[in-house]
Amino acid sequence: MGHVRKVPSKRQAVVDDDTKLNLLLALEENPITPIRPARQLARDSNLNHKTVLKILKYEKKRPYKMQAVQELLEDDPDRRVEFCDLLMICIDQNQLSLEWIVFSDEATFTLNCRYWTEENPHWMRELHTQRPQKTNVWAGIIQDRIVGPFFFDDTLNGARYLRLLQHELMPACKKNFEFRLQSPIHIAAEMGHTEICKLLLAAGADIEQREKGGRTPLIYCS
Repeated sequence: MGHVRKVPSKRQAVVDDDTKLNLLLALEENPITPIRPARQLARDSNLNHKTVLKILKYEKKRPYKMQAVQELLEDDPDRRVEFCDLLMICIDQNQLSLEWIVFSDEATFTLNCRYWTEENPHWMRELHTQRPQKTNVWAGIIQDRIVGPFFFDDTLNGARYLRLLQHELMPACKKNFEFRLQSPIHIAAEMGHTEICKLLLAAGADIEQREKGGRTPLIYCS
């Protein structure tokens, strides 16, 4: 028995060279396209989007994600150099220990547009602000270890950052690092601040007071 339903044709659409060339030229002029570039190119070229995908695949075009980076202002490099200079002075004068500085950063993972090329050109675009995204990640480096990563859905503001420090960072540090419980005179002696040590002793500080490791302030004077 026969039927009147139209049998789908399995023949592939024939695309002439001029149409292919126009499509590739349009992509070359504007490689940054929305999430579904094949459908947009298909509408602009009056082609089926599957045909467009086949052409892109044949021409070895691949979609790459643009990397969003924090925008740097004109004076940001100078401020970074100033910070490094100040840090070196503090270290030379024994006023600061890098041992307990947490160097941290955060990143936002989201779906951006794609650009179609043969090879990944690693393009970037600068953002004035960090907009609310779906997944944010915070991580830090202290000594030779990584703290985190910690994940949160909302943009990191002051209140959320405080909760991160109190409920995530500090418990993680206490779990993975051995902190020395030092009194003010221990810290002053270790940093070489003899005048501060004299003031603390004059105020009644105990020179024999021992820290967690059993050391007195005198150990730093030997």
